[in-house]
Amino acid sequence: MEKEGLFSVRSLARKVKAPPSLVHRYLRNYLNYIFKPTRYVPHLLVSSQKMERTKKANELFEVLTKSKYNAYRDIITGDQSWFAYNYAPSGAWVHEGEGPPVFVDDHISYEKIMITVIWGVHGTYIIDELPEGEHFNSNYFVENILLPL
Repeated sequence: MEKEGLFSVRSLARKVKAPPSLVHRYLRNYLNYIFKPTRYVPHLLVSSQKMERTKKANELFEVLTKSKYNAYRDIITGDQSWFAYNYAPSGAWVHEGEGPPVFVDDHISYEKIMITVIWGVHGTYIIDELPEGEHFNSNYFVENILLPL
């Protein structure tokens, strides 16, 4: 369900049963609306963070260079990500002179799941869904990811 006044071009097109390109053209050319994102969060690194990332990248490069001779058979990697069931609006259509909209966005209360995937050159080893109410911490990682791996 969308908040009042917060519609994407696609959702508006569905509601008025028109092509999204037509809705977009009317918003821009006839109603003088523009899409403005709700936020911009720059991610600036301090010097020590840049140095640490460079050091880690060089260490990883050495590992990968050594593994190249083995066709990377000894490399296993993984990732975990949160997937939210509902997402906050990323912006809104406003008149050209208006500023960007402000939304109270509480990511913590979103209903979401965490998926962990571990894979290597021989395929996928583990796909794990964090059970509701569990915390992804070192104990969970050892018990549910490392030991089965």
